[in-house]
Amino acid sequence: MADYRAVDLKYRLSEFSKPFTLAACSCIAKVEKWRVNWASQGDSIAYMFEDGDADKGDLIRAAQMHYGLKPSFLRKSASVAFQAADLLAYEHLMANKKFISSISNEVFEVFENELRYPLRELSSVPGARTQDWGVHKIDDMTDSCVRDEIALRA
Repeated sequence: MADYRAVDLKYRLSEFSKPFTLAACSCIAKVEKWRVNWASQGDSIAYMFEDGDADKGDLIRAAQMHYGLKPSFLRKSASVAFQAADLLAYEHLMANKKFISSISNEVFEVFENELRYPLRELSSVPGARTQDWGVHKIDDMTDSCVRDEIALRA
């Protein structure tokens, strides 16, 4: 969030994409890339998000605009899949913190072997890349602001 806020001070990022939308659209983009490369012809994917975030309307707008799809929303209690997603999000956060602190390619192979079980298991999914952490840093968000022509703040 500190990097998001830093970029938002310079660009009108929050008017373009809220943090929830940025994270959710990143997930959609990764799944869509996986689907194109690995799913069977004609397979479709339902994008389900936990209901309750104040910015879900922003996500619906962005998903329709960028991907031509409308995500669905369920209460957390309506799907046990959200419990698995919460565990995975926690593991992802812990791995990101560790990865960012040792962000050299030489260290990555050692690092990947030290991942906790839930993330290591994802490596068995065809096309999964545990190296693709999806961390939004200042440089990446700034590049996106320039590419998407997001206005500078006055």
